[in-house]
Amino acid sequence: MKPTIFDISRLLATVLLAVLVACSADDRAAMDARLQRLCDADARYEQHTSDKEARALAVYYERHGDAAHRARAFYLAGRVCSDLKDAPQALDYFQKSVETVVGKASGREEMLRSADDGLLPLLATTYSQMGSLFFEQQVIDEALDAYRQAYRCDSLLGDTAAMVYDLRDIGNTYRGGEPEDSCLHYFQQALLLAQTIGDDTLAADVQSQLAAYYVWHDQYDRARQLLEPALAIDDEAARSGIYSIAAELCMRTGQLDSAKHYYRALVSEGTIFAKQGAYRGLADIAMKQNQPGEALRCLRLFEEATDSVTAITDGEALRRIHALYNYQLRERENHELRLSNARGRMILIVAIGALVLLVALLVAGVQFYRRKRLLFALRLERLERLLEQKSQAVAQVAAPARPDLRGSDVYQRFDRMSQLGSLPADGDWQELEQLVNRVFPDFTQRLFSFCRLSSHEYHVCLLQKLGIPPQSIGFLTAHTRQSISNTRARLYQKAFGQKGRAAQWDEFIDSL
Repeated sequence: MKPTIFDISRLLATVLLAVLVACSADDRAAMDARLQRLCDADARYEQHTSDKEARALAVYYERHGDAAHRARAFYLAGRVCSDLKDAPQALDYFQKSVETVVGKASGREEMLRSADDGLLPLLATTYSQMGSLFFEQQVIDEALDAYRQAYRCDSLLGDTAAMVYDLRDIGNTYRGGEPEDSCLHYFQQALLLAQTIGDDTLAADVQSQLAAYYVWHDQYDRARQLLEPALAIDDEAARSGIYSIAAELCMRTGQLDSAKHYYRALVSEGTIFAKQGAYRGLADIAMKQNQPGEALRCLRLFEEATDSVTAITDGEALRRIHALYNYQLRERENHELRLSNARGRMILIVAIGALVLLVALLVAGVQFYRRKRLLFALRLERLERLLEQKSQAVAQVAAPARPDLRGSDVYQRFDRMSQLGSLPADGDWQELEQLVNRVFPDFTQRLFSFCRLSSHEYHVCLLQKLGIPPQSIGFLTAHTRQSISNTRARLYQKAFGQKGRAAQWDEFIDSL
């Protein structure tokens, strides 16, 4: 038969669609590679000099990516803007990353759901970064809230070291504010946790912060007790801060020679900010020891260091002002663009006519619901056929309606583990799967014919078939009872294409 014009056009459309799909796949692979390179650079703490790449990735994944890629792209864009001292834009990106993971809320259930998706570590890091930016801008209430959210995430993860840093950051945020004793409380909690896990370096970091608190409150003996173990830790990153606190303590207690030792160490190893304070301290000591020449030399060095510090702080202030101006300019441009697009859409809608749009939406809706009803009907027919086959088999062998597995050794073992709060091993799950499929032939195959299941969802179904109650299922899978209920309701929707209750899924599992 000679091909018609319709056949040829349909073939060309198929070829064009295949080309577009292939190009789209190649583009996605390239963008994924760019995102991974940026992620690796951030993990190596490389200093970012431009936000062009990060912004492009954020725009792409906002339109095309799944939740995990979108959240990571927003987070990395925030990190880049933070490096470039663009705090408003960085906070905007961080907030988008948080909302991608947990939505507008950030309660325990949302965090547990993000843990199931593997995004809880990213959420914890994002909150910590937001806390640091808020603290730098002296927005104290928001900084405290962000640090506390980071602590909640790290607690759910069981990341004790990160929890120590979160508590330390909360304590630092309270320093000099109200209530004053909150600062001491969080530092002490952080120190206790660091000592519990036996991390001497982490404990020394917190001890130095506590020592500074006691120095500022004139409790010198307590400060000295905390500084001694901190000084014994060979941590180059923390050395500058610890030496500064030790020098201040020695100056206040009249130990000028010891103070001179720490100030000289700061001149050799400290940051430019630490060197500035060290030269000023050395000048004060020289004056007290009647050494005017040495005092004059140290004051000149102090002025040079002050010039360097001023250049740095002025540069950072200028960058912040520039970033704020650019952010406001971008927001104004975006607002104008939104207004322009709105006017353009209105003109387009009037041009093509509301009737055409309404008809198109109506046709699309009818097609969508028709396909959905057809899919549901097919699955319902399959379930009814399965129930009919099972009823016939039961009638033929005159067997009980449902074998009871609660008397089995496997049930007793899982029941005992739920009471003791222990989690099953891989071998336990395999033995449970073998028992269920032996007593209920082809249970697994029939279950997966309705929908694809994750490992966690499959374990929930096996435990249901074994006869384990929902609360015990939560203990055995490290989830809350509400989370298990949500999982069962979600499985019903996956299998039958419409929302259902957990009890409906239980009835379905019981029928297999």
